[in-house]
Amino acid sequence: MREPPGLRRGLAEAALTPGPERVEWNLARFAHLLRMAGLRVSSAEVLDAAKALCLVGVAHRDRVKASLRATLIKSGQDVPLFERAFDLYFVPVEDKRARAEFYRRQREEQARRRRRAGQELVFQTQPLDLRPEQLDVYLRLGEEGQRRLRDFLDQSSSGALVEARHRSLVENIVRGHLDRHRRETGAPTGDEELDALADEVRVESEADPLLYQDLQGLEGPELDRAVALVRRLARRLATRISRRYRLTRSGTQVDFRRTIRRNIRFGGIPLRLAHRRRRVKRPRLVLVADVSGSMARYSRFVLQFLYGLASVVACIESFAFSERLERLTPHFARGRPFARTMAAVMGQSQIWGGGTDLAAALETLETRYAGKLTPDSVLVVVSDTKTVHPQAAAALLDRVGRRVKDVLWLNTLPRAEWRELASVRAFQACARMYECNTLAHLEQVITRQMLS
Repeated sequence: MREPPGLRRGLAEAALTPGPERVEWNLARFAHLLRMAGLRVSSAEVLDAAKALCLVGVAHRDRVKASLRATLIKSGQDVPLFERAFDLYFVPVEDKRARAEFYRRQREEQARRRRRAGQELVFQTQPLDLRPEQLDVYLRLGEEGQRRLRDFLDQSSSGALVEARHRSLVENIVRGHLDRHRRETGAPTGDEELDALADEVRVESEADPLLYQDLQGLEGPELDRAVALVRRLARRLATRISRRYRLTRSGTQVDFRRTIRRNIRFGGIPLRLAHRRRRVKRPRLVLVADVSGSMARYSRFVLQFLYGLASVVACIESFAFSERLERLTPHFARGRPFARTMAAVMGQSQIWGGGTDLAAALETLETRYAGKLTPDSVLVVVSDTKTVHPQAAAALLDRVGRRVKDVLWLNTLPRAEWRELASVRAFQACARMYECNTLAHLEQVITRQMLS
């Protein structure tokens, strides 16, 4: 299909040239809205969408929607989110005017809230010098997060040795905290309409609410549905394709480097093409799951999730521990259904539901299974950090961590409780720790950290 003249330049300028009546401007903004809502939309796909609109026109809403869905969406699971975003963004002119008035009032209210926030964040009665976006982050922290920040300022502002010259240091600490939280939660664009629409799309297009329920409290039918959901999530992640490539005799993407080298003898004329395709990424995982009394259900879900990923993971070594360590990999290698596998494991295990001694488990892992700890493997610990001898366990984890590529800790305790536990601080020093007590947490950690 031939590209219409000026299309690429028009799309490139769309984001810089205001004009709600322009098709290119609205297409670029709509693509950005989809990205903010969590979909992957490339510039090439936006160009394809523009070409499609040139062919079908913009007079019929259904045709426009079908064209954008065909060019911007990659999988069926993204269709509901796309549908919601389309219906919210492309609305009649009257609705757009009403929305603009709503956003104007919202901006005024946000400005009032910022002024109140600026009055709350003070050092020795003097307001801190914070940017508007930093004040917005403070307002999104929630009551508990705001209270903690105010308590920090109160403690930092008082004392016989605290002077006015310390204000810049305190300001830098507060700014860093707010900027980090802004990066972690996703920074708004500054465009009120897009930011509000993205929030609405995410809320309206939420997946199964079961994803966000604490696994510890699931019973009866909800538990059965959670098991089915784990299987579905595992199958979906099992088909993820990495961004790395491998050489292949057939394929649609030309490997330019190998093509040039292959055709040097022909004077650089590309008579013989070399192709490449994406390959499945196969990380090596070593899972150490706490199966003590309070952790057994969480660990079972994690084990099932990774069991479902076995088709794409080159090696998953699975261990369970309470007072001591047991290797589960031989049970998983027999190819039986997961339910039968776990029934056999729990029937033969001597540690399920016992106490917790991570230090003893890590010592056994280091001495008896040292060959599993390779420089290309990722050690994953699933536990609430509550163990006897936490300092000894942290020292052993630090030593084991030097033998592997990375150490991830899936902490089933809510993040709000971490500050109160010395064991959390001890293990955070030698592992990257993530909150993981819902299926949404589990999917996010495995997608972004283990399979990225």
